[in-house]
Amino acid sequence: MTTSRSRSRRVRTAVAAATAGLAASALVPVPGAAGAASTLGAAAARSGRYVGAADGGDRR
Repeated sequence: MTTSRSRSRRVRTAVAAATAGLAASALVPVPGAAGAASTLGAAAARSGRYVGAADGGDRR
């Protein structure tokens, strides 16, 4: 049978480990949108087309 003190320590350790894992994963760069945007822009420039975001003027 575990005491509440040892259970509390295990819970705190688990929370600290999970927090550290999330913080470490947030520091890893994800090469996604930035690379895709530059690739799409280059392809559009070669073909003479414009790639951008649509802006609804009435929704500002």
